[in-house]
Amino acid sequence: MATGTLDEVVTWVRRLREAELPFMLVGAYAVAAHGFPRSTGDIDFVVHLPFEDRARVRAVMERHGVANIHERVDSQWGKRLAADLSSGLTLEVFLTPLAPVHDREYERRVTIDLAGEPTPVLSPEDLVLRKLVNIRLRRGLDYDDAVGVIARQGAHLDLAYVRAHAAFYRVGEILERAIKDAASAEPEAPG
Repeated sequence: MATGTLDEVVTWVRRLREAELPFMLVGAYAVAAHGFPRSTGDIDFVVHLPFEDRARVRAVMERHGVANIHERVDSQWGKRLAADLSSGLTLEVFLTPLAPVHDREYERRVTIDLAGEPTPVLSPEDLVLRKLVNIRLRRGLDYDDAVGVIARQGAHLDLAYVRAHAAFYRVGEILERAIKDAASAEPEAPG
């Protein structure tokens, strides 16, 4: 992660924490936090509140002068607020209803130090699962992200958990291929 963009991520972590919103970092920055950095054009957070509570999130964005705040609602990615940041990045805040799958992901989040700021991040296991499910929905970097996180996490990744939930999401075959590809990738210790 470039320092300038990392600073922006950390700034938003602080703002969401100060607003006492139940949040975690997801997307490419979560992938990077789990040891597989790549470039991206957006900063993605999940706020574990139903979309009906979006006014709380919008108020934080407005308070900090974010431009062009708009709602995005679609069947693939759900309900979220998006905005353009002065850095050229897009801030996307996904709102997840209180439901077993979202509750589990939120409860399993991990805290990672980003530039001295304790940051709640989607667990590596749930990140791999999300990326594998995304493969069915779109083309993109999701498969490489999943392989990269599996390779970098190595023995630290709870494969039993991932395999059990991959069966539920019907991505078990893709998972096994990703595990095989990760094993042939150059090993690195998690960051």
